[in-house]
Amino acid sequence: MTAVETVRKPWTPADKRRLIAYWESLGSIFLIALLLDRPEGSVQTEASRRCLPRRDEGQGRHRKKWTQDELDGLRAAVTELRTEDGRIRIIDVAQRVGRSVDAVASRLSEEFQDRNDLRRAIYVPESTLKAEPAPAAAPQPGVDPRRVARIRDCITCENPFWSEGAHNRICKRCRETDESDWDYINN
Repeated sequence: MTAVETVRKPWTPADKRRLIAYWESLGSIFLIALLLDRPEGSVQTEASRRCLPRRDEGQGRHRKKWTQDELDGLRAAVTELRTEDGRIRIIDVAQRVGRSVDAVASRLSEEFQDRNDLRRAIYVPESTLKAEPAPAAAPQPGVDPRRVARIRDCITCENPFWSEGAHNRICKRCRETDESDWDYINN
């Protein structure tokens, strides 16, 4: 196998549940990819397939062009916020420069030969890496638990997906494959 070839890992139901749980708690595709040991593109694709909500970009600066002052600040933060073994504390760097972890990772990737070199150079606290996905929030008093958005299993394919409420029990993929069975719902 050459360095260019990659082996695709299938997404197990457990992987899908972890992705959905991490989606809300971590808010960084780069960190989720590290936790699941998958490429960021794979994480984004599966998140789309699971109909996960758009992520909040925090400062809203993920896609804005970096100014020279911001680049200088990033270089200074990377130099200052390294571990004893020289790895980059990416979460701290992102907070220091006021950008998302994904934006910082994207910018730093330009300085590395490949994405795996960047992954090896990144330090993420053990508490983040070892943390289990947060369980579904307990229903709040006075709120109908059937109306709460959470992970549900599709009644057709039994795969987990992000559901907006109990009324949404069929994943997007199953709805798109055979809508004729569900015409009565829309009428």
